[in-house]
Amino acid sequence: MVSLSEDIVRGVLRHSVGPAVKDLYMWKPKLFWLQICPEWTRIAKAYVYSEAFIECYVHDSKALNNMHMRPLGGSPLAQKWVSNIDLITQSDCQDLVRRLNLKLATRMDPDAYLDAVLQLLIKYSGSWASVNSVRVETSRQIDYESHEDLQKKRGICRRLAQVVSQVQAVEADCDSRIYSKTMCEFAGCYAESLRSLKLLDIMSFSIPSFAPALSDLTMALVSAEAQAIPRIFASTLQKLNVYSYPKHFSWAYFQDPLDASKPLRFDQLRELRLNFTQDPSAELPMRLDICEPTELEFPMLGVLMVSGCLVDTCDNILARTYESQVASVVFGGALGAAKSLSRSSFASIDSLIIDISPVAASDEDEFYSVTNRLFGDFAIKHSGGLHIHYTDFALSVDMLQWTSLTSLVLQRPMEFYDVIDLIGALPRLEQLDLAEMRLDMLATEEAAAAFGERLDSDTQPFEAPVEILSLGSVVGECPFHVSAGAVQFLMIKMPMLKQVLVDDYLEEYLDLFVEEYMDEIPHLAEIKVLAT
Repeated sequence: MVSLSEDIVRGVLRHSVGPAVKDLYMWKPKLFWLQICPEWTRIAKAYVYSEAFIECYVHDSKALNNMHMRPLGGSPLAQKWVSNIDLITQSDCQDLVRRLNLKLATRMDPDAYLDAVLQLLIKYSGSWASVNSVRVETSRQIDYESHEDLQKKRGICRRLAQVVSQVQAVEADCDSRIYSKTMCEFAGCYAESLRSLKLLDIMSFSIPSFAPALSDLTMALVSAEAQAIPRIFASTLQKLNVYSYPKHFSWAYFQDPLDASKPLRFDQLRELRLNFTQDPSAELPMRLDICEPTELEFPMLGVLMVSGCLVDTCDNILARTYESQVASVVFGGALGAAKSLSRSSFASIDSLIIDISPVAASDEDEFYSVTNRLFGDFAIKHSGGLHIHYTDFALSVDMLQWTSLTSLVLQRPMEFYDVIDLIGALPRLEQLDLAEMRLDMLATEEAAAAFGERLDSDTQPFEAPVEILSLGSVVGECPFHVSAGAVQFLMIKMPMLKQVLVDDYLEEYLDLFVEEYMDEIPHLAEIKVLAT
């Protein structure tokens, strides 16, 4: 038997067992790695037992169907608890646990649930000091009013924090407002040690601030109550992911009140993600009149991702001093917001992906001005992608200067000859995704005959290195062989093409075309035809 070195075994286990899972069902297959041989068992324990799970479910489907009719807590018989902490402690491996996963899929009071978790942890081991990460997931159906005892809630959270005392990361996936309050209290117990916090619901903390150790933050700013957000030290954050309504967003949450007149510096921030959604209730109050920083600085920012951005919010974010450092930008929003981005002065970026909302005919000139600036003037090293949901005007190839564009998604129908001209105008295009290619101009016999002559004579390949061509629909009142011929024409003129996605009715015909002509046109052999 060949004996592998410990480094190789650890490498296999790191890739096969190491990745974290979200529930006990997905964890159980990892036990297989403990049965290979004693040597593998010795090494694998650290990977297999790195995660502990405590989960509570509705015991049967009848209980699930009637859950909304039960009192708080439901019937004890309706609840089923599952966990692996007994197996972990029986194997004397509690010191190997790094991540504690708590999952609740039943109608149970959050304080009662955490208290039950606390009792289970104490029952099987007096200390779980090796745990440095806690993840909590609750059912999205849990939503009820509760007469909370705040002191009781804090007491339970503090006792749990004493048993699991070395936590540096808390992640909570709780759609229920009442659970969010509990999780805020729980996370607040680790305010001095937290390095990572992910909480995607309304924040309601009772602590004044987090410690400077916090470097990775995912948060939701969906409340107008600024006092519910503790002070966050901007200077030590490395990753920031914010979900917010535009009118509630403010950089002042990160500003030191004592230094409000100074520039707000995110000295170590490498990645910034801002996800804006429209306010579901027009009756919510505007955010408090708090003092916005006069200047923002992101000297180390490398990745910027913004979605759902409005014009005024975008100006507040982008008209700053970090542009020369950014290597990757993903941006989604209205044309006016993209205009703010186009005013930035990125010296050189690796990747720029823009997703523009539908554009009205009155904004046609601005559309060309903004997109030409983004994909013509910017020095994009690797990839430039543009997704246009719709325009009230047909694209004019003569107006385009998208010399850096490598990927284009267009939801608006486009005429076949315009597609040819478009590809010819985009020298770096690698992927083209069209919702609809129209062949109306080939509907007459004369037009079809003229196209046939062009198909035979125009064999000069496109300059663009297109590798993926997606045609959602190929439509027009013309014979089938003309529709197929239009796609064949594009395939012939794309020597780098690897994949074509077309309507079902064209797939088999194009497969036969590839088989018949791949000896005569060698690059056809590299093309895979798929149905959309």
